[in-house]
Amino acid sequence: MVWIILLLWLVAFVFLIWKLPFFRKSGLTPHFLVSAFVLKILAGSALTLLYTYYYTDRSSSDIWKYYDDAEVIYGSLKINPVHYFELITGINDESEHLQHYYKEMKNWSPQSEQWLEFTQTKNYNFFNSNRFVTRFNALVRPASGGNIFVNIVVFCFISLVGLTAFYRQMRPLVPGKELLAVVCIFLLPSTLLWCSGVLKDGFILCFINLLVYQLFPPTIGSSDANSSVIQRILAVLLLSWVIILSKYYVLIALLPGILAFVILRIRKFKRPFFIYSGGVVFLLFFSILISAVLPDYSGLNVLARKREESLKSAIFADANNYLFTDKTDNDWYSVVSRIPESLVNAIFRPFINEVDRSPMLLLAASENLLIVVLMLWMISGSYKGINRSETAWFFLSFSLLLAFIIGFTTPVTGGIVRYKRAFIPYLLMAGVIITKLNIPYSGKSKFRNLIIRD
Repeated sequence: MVWIILLLWLVAFVFLIWKLPFFRKSGLTPHFLVSAFVLKILAGSALTLLYTYYYTDRSSSDIWKYYDDAEVIYGSLKINPVHYFELITGINDESEHLQHYYKEMKNWSPQSEQWLEFTQTKNYNFFNSNRFVTRFNALVRPASGGNIFVNIVVFCFISLVGLTAFYRQMRPLVPGKELLAVVCIFLLPSTLLWCSGVLKDGFILCFINLLVYQLFPPTIGSSDANSSVIQRILAVLLLSWVIILSKYYVLIALLPGILAFVILRIRKFKRPFFIYSGGVVFLLFFSILISAVLPDYSGLNVLARKREESLKSAIFADANNYLFTDKTDNDWYSVVSRIPESLVNAIFRPFINEVDRSPMLLLAASENLLIVVLMLWMISGSYKGINRSETAWFFLSFSLLLAFIIGFTTPVTGGIVRYKRAFIPYLLMAGVIITKLNIPYSGKSKFRNLIIRD
């Protein structure tokens, strides 16, 4: 019966991909979109099987530990539907009648008491948001029949919506380079793997894509776009709130770009570079100012403490493949001086010579080589137009700032490989926008016609 339920979900989503105007007007053929959806499901299933039969500790598996907690929430539906609603929404989450559910869940609290004492972060949970995935799994559970592969299908569809919105936004900006855009958005191996499982990564990328889509819709400048400004503002606020719930520091990386976007809507400048780079500089100086007035709440202090917390967590878990083993002070020089190292760690690590027997690291290192080659190839073309490409500068300001945050606070390679999925597509798409190189198969061809719909 559970496999029939899975088949029904699959058929329903394929029907939506084939019929919804959102997908039909994407500029991609339905055959490709369905193929991409199936490919994501296969990747998500492979990741789940890997975490089931290769990494067998279910209590430490990011897929299973949140899914198992969702089963506890689902169990409350049989006891009292009001309890289920409260656990899903967070309403009355401190109520006494919900406490016994929390005690049954092994990962509802940020970490174990032993871990919190070891890292000295018992009251410090700035970067943790695992309950979002648990709640979503519990929301799907009544319609899944207890089959995790149904959750995979749902997660993959949501991820596909975000990727399709990203491509719709990019298509007018990359004429003749549509196939390269498809590769960078849909087909990077690590993005396929990590953004197709029952994890936050696919959600995060989807929410970012939808938010950026609202800022730079493909019809921007048209009467339709101008008439729906209020709707777009509301959508941006809603998506920003969802990003805060899932991984709020991603929104911090977006803020300078959003600020520059607003300024450029008030007054046009010929060179958006100065506005977008100014937004990043403003965030830095604002953090320095806050550190002087309220040191406990400054961004520099948050970064320094998160770096130390993550390093202690890695030691506690007996992690391998360290990128750094030193903590840092919370003064501006200690943080700023590590920007180059942090960017290299986030964008280019692991190097191919750092791979041990882990198949995940081998995949990531091979993809990093591909990314380096792709980036060098793209910037070797004429890119004078970058000075006037507002979208490219938005992508660069966001991706480089998020790369710094991730590279500065993530001490092990395994974490870097996953977390960088949130910015790598944007970094590559900035290169696709600015490059003037001719792309193979950019003209009319049977291969192109299988993917691109004109």
